Amino acid sequence: MPTQSGTLDRLRRLVRPTTFVKSWSLAQLLKADTLIASETFQHTGSFKFRAAYNVAQSVEQPELIAASSGNFGQALAYAARLLGKTAIVVMPDDSARVKIEAVRRYGGIVDLVDVRKKSRGERVKEIAQERKDARVVSAYDDLFVIEGNSTLGEEMAECGEEFDVVIVPVGGGGLCSGIIEGLKRKGNGARVYGAEPLLGNDAKRSFAA
Repeated sequence: MPTQSGTLDRLRRLVRPTTFVKSWSLAQLLKADTLIASETFQHTGSFKFRAAYNVAQSVEQPELIAASSGNFGQALAYAARLLGKTAIVVMPDDSARVKIEAVRRYGGIVDLVDVRKKSRGERVKEIAQERKDARVVSAYDDLFVIEGNSTLGEEMAECGEEFDVVIVPVGGGGLCSGIIEGLKRKGNGARVYGAEPLLGNDAKRSFAA
């Protein structure tokens, strides 16, 4: 995957460096040294700002459309606001009100959809047809998203700690892919595992299929 050295440098200057925490109790439980990389203090409260800002700064379109239950929508709304763009976020109408209001507070336009009648993806396509100059953004299946997330992998490689294994929560795979890319770019050969609940292991089943 080609890297965008200039845009990623700008992103790294803008993001809040991740917080690394050594957990004594977790180390005792696992019988292994453990280091937690926490993005709780990142802009908008999650790693998704890295991805959203990188997309917003890398594409020419003035409007960005995405489906989100909240976290990516907040990140995209804030990133678009910083760059003078517009973010339209399609959310289920039963989303947590605090997340809907957060997207709006960051400057995003919220489009609520009854997912029992129409999927978020269908609604995104409808809006894209209406707004020909807009860019549809996936929270995970986008090279700019993965590259944005790779800055977290770079920070992990540069944190001054040696580690053999990295365990990453996996949903769509955008964070896991980005961390792998960032580690590789910095010459770190740690093994990376995606972790998900057994009762919701769609990533593993998708990979197997």
